[in-house]
Amino acid sequence: MVDDEEKNDKRSNRKEPFFSALPDKLTASYGGSTQEPGGKIGPYKLLSILGEGGYGIVYLAEQQKPIRRQVALKIIKPGMDTKQVIARFEAERQALALLNHPNIASVHDAGTTKSGLPYFVMEFVKGVPITEHCDRQKSSIEERLRLFSDICDAIQYAHQKGIIHRDIKPSNILVSFDRERAVPKVIDFGIAKAISQPLTERTLHTEQGQFIGTPEYMSPEQAEMTTQNIDTRSDIYSLGVVLYELLTGVLPFDPKTLREAGIDRLRQIIREQEPKTPSTRLSHLGEKAEQIAAKRRTGIGTLTRRLHKELEWIPMKAMRKERTHRYRSVSELVDDIQNYLNGAPLTAGPESAVYKARKFVRRHAGTVAAATAIVVLLIVGLAVSTTLYMQAEQAGRIAEERAESLRRSNYGNRIALAEAAYRAGHKGRVDQLLALCPEDLRGWEWDWLSYISDEAETTLISPPKTVPDKSSSVCVSPDGRRVYAGGIGKFIVWDMNDNSVMSFLYKDWIFSVALDPEGKRLVTATRGGAIQLWDAMTGEQLITLSEGGGAWPDDHSRSVNSVVFSPDGKRIVSGGTDSNVRIWDAATGSAIMTLRGHKGPLREVAYSTDGRRILSASEDTTVKVWDAATGDELMTLRGHTDGIQSVAFSPDNTRIVSGSKDNTIRIWDSITGDKLEILQGNADAVLSVAFSRYGTTLALG
Repeated sequence: MVDDEEKNDKRSNRKEPFFSALPDKLTASYGGSTQEPGGKIGPYKLLSILGEGGYGIVYLAEQQKPIRRQVALKIIKPGMDTKQVIARFEAERQALALLNHPNIASVHDAGTTKSGLPYFVMEFVKGVPITEHCDRQKSSIEERLRLFSDICDAIQYAHQKGIIHRDIKPSNILVSFDRERAVPKVIDFGIAKAISQPLTERTLHTEQGQFIGTPEYMSPEQAEMTTQNIDTRSDIYSLGVVLYELLTGVLPFDPKTLREAGIDRLRQIIREQEPKTPSTRLSHLGEKAEQIAAKRRTGIGTLTRRLHKELEWIPMKAMRKERTHRYRSVSELVDDIQNYLNGAPLTAGPESAVYKARKFVRRHAGTVAAATAIVVLLIVGLAVSTTLYMQAEQAGRIAEERAESLRRSNYGNRIALAEAAYRAGHKGRVDQLLALCPEDLRGWEWDWLSYISDEAETTLISPPKTVPDKSSSVCVSPDGRRVYAGGIGKFIVWDMNDNSVMSFLYKDWIFSVALDPEGKRLVTATRGGAIQLWDAMTGEQLITLSEGGGAWPDDHSRSVNSVVFSPDGKRIVSGGTDSNVRIWDAATGSAIMTLRGHKGPLREVAYSTDGRRILSASEDTTVKVWDAATGDELMTLRGHTDGIQSVAFSPDNTRIVSGSKDNTIRIWDSITGDKLEILQGNADAVLSVAFSRYGTTLALG
């Protein structure tokens, strides 16, 4: 592990006055031990110098007892043991001692030499900077985001302990392999700041006019060169720069331009100049952009499009100049990354026009004041002419309001007359009066009269408190003689011959009910994750397929939203909130296989009429088609912009229909997956779809 403030960074071309030059060789005696490879400090044998800076040296050392291992040992340079340096050194030692996280380099030991100089021993991280690791491995965007999330978790943990890093950059994030798994580690808390507790009893302060951090990754408040306004959002800014670099392969501001600009211009750029968006920056790199895209296992066009849509919003929000507009915490930044990976909406977004206008006014106060005066004069002139115009318009508006009042009064009269006609049994008169009502005025009262006057073939009526609240699912027996409905706390059965009702109490909310092809067995699925098989005639429970918290680690331990029998009645398919499709043996209740692939809760599953394929509709906006025998994923249908609630095969299995919360219905070719038609115009989400018997008509709810 190398303290980046204390090593030569060739990539940055560091020059005075920002950083001190390093001596070629340092040797000194510490109470009989020599500070050079081959010497010893306490029980640690020095092997080589890992890095050295303005006030300290980091060695690769070997601990010989009580265990034998390689460590990183950090100690103050000879002649640098001033009170300020020792205070900073002790602050870093105590900061690391407070932190115990798998992605933060841990402290093993601490002490002082015989001459009184403090040292501490850290975990030796044999790794490379995170950007170099990702480029070597050609990590995809998703892999980079997951690795970056681990780092964010570590920084959030440090913030909870009251520690701000203040120098987050790729060379302070080393990645090594542990059993073929990439493990990132945050190092170098050398300029960390405690926000809730003192790190050392010695005086530790930063002098005015001294940079704390690395310019390329430094927040605007750090560029003020004062510690008074530094808080956790400064680290969030630096994390945004690191994420920007992980995504695009370049920094928001050119390092050479920054370091050659002079200190005042450098501070102005960091504090005021807005960086280009990642997609814009990438599009101006020419041939280098192709190399960058290749290291992310994609093409430049695909990478630019992905950045331009939503991905670049995350680093741009983290790097906003005004920290109140950044993420409020690192955990909020991680949540947005997870939202992107899950396809969920982001909390980040482009800065609003109002926000940008406010910043423009601050920078151009004089020009804006002059323009404002001209605008005021124009407004005064317009006000006079507008007053005259409004007086002319007012008379016309009064007439329109009177006409509208009369129109609404007529609507109310027609509704009253329609209700009276319904009570008198004049169905035709009700229809005539309702048809005369303007469509834009029709409210719940119109809908109710239209509903109750509808001459339905059959109306199922039950005694009070027998129908389940919020009925979720209804099915009809193959002979049409029984209707089954499930909802909160019960399910009921209507006998269509005499309209009698059987009501069965249930301890949970029944989300889905389905009958086998012969109408002898009924399967129910609940919010609690239970799937149960019943005798459809007697209501006797036969088998429990699954219960919440079952033995399977990925079972439907949460709600099961949909169940259906196979056409031959031998299998049951279920889908739930755990995003998986499960296939069960309908005779024994044992699980046959689990189909995985969706990234969001499932809303409905369906069988093809020949029993060869299974459909699953998910909140992740996709429909998947599975081989019912092998469980193989045959295709994924994409196109909806919101969660899919319903899905069905056509009777001849050539088409698939899906309904979504985006208020559309889509029809697909079930063999090729091509989109055949999009039906729009629904005022709300499409929660249920079905084909007619011969596939010529669609019904929707």
